[in-house]
Amino acid sequence: MVNDISNKKLAGLLAISIVISIAGTFYSIDKIANMSEPTGFAVDDTGSAAINISSELSLIVDVKTLDWGTGIVNTSKPVCTTGANLTTGDYDDATVAGADENDCWTGTTESDDFVVRSLSNVDMYPKIQGVTADTFFGVTGGDFQYGSSLNNIGCTGGSAWASWQDITAGDTNLCNGGYLDAFGHSIYVPIRLHVPTTASGEKNVTIIFTASDS
Repeated sequence: MVNDISNKKLAGLLAISIVISIAGTFYSIDKIANMSEPTGFAVDDTGSAAINISSELSLIVDVKTLDWGTGIVNTSKPVCTTGANLTTGDYDDATVAGADENDCWTGTTESDDFVVRSLSNVDMYPKIQGVTADTFFGVTGGDFQYGSSLNNIGCTGGSAWASWQDITAGDTNLCNGGYLDAFGHSIYVPIRLHVPTTASGEKNVTIIFTASDS
């Protein structure tokens, strides 16, 4: 009998224990399902990405050499007594040869212009540097110049040169107020010589092309 009662009590306690345990579980699940209070964790967040790309200024001269050959100023012609005017070819039309005004030079003409091409990843301002005409020819009375009224072909912005520009020992802008676009764009640089009658000997000069970003 005692064993019976004890077993019944234990069974009752176990049943109560199970009921309480199940009830507690359902209560916890219900609270979680209906929870609307902040949990302490953010519902969104941010990230970042960064890259630093350097500006690179670089150019190449595709046509590097201009040569008018060997000759003299033909002073037997009255129009040539002050010298010979030589210009490079028409860079807008490859079929046009270089010019020898009034046929005053007994050497050859030069059909090519210098061609300066941008390898930069930014727009740039190309410049030319050489020597003065007096230094180039070794005497006074000559001209050593670049550009013409069409010189801005290849440049963006600015205005066309109204006349030939003197080459000097300092940097001179090739684009008159404009710039050369990045990534392979080119500018053609025509050259004009006025060869004085008093000049003689072989004349060579190194032309330096540089660029800046302003």
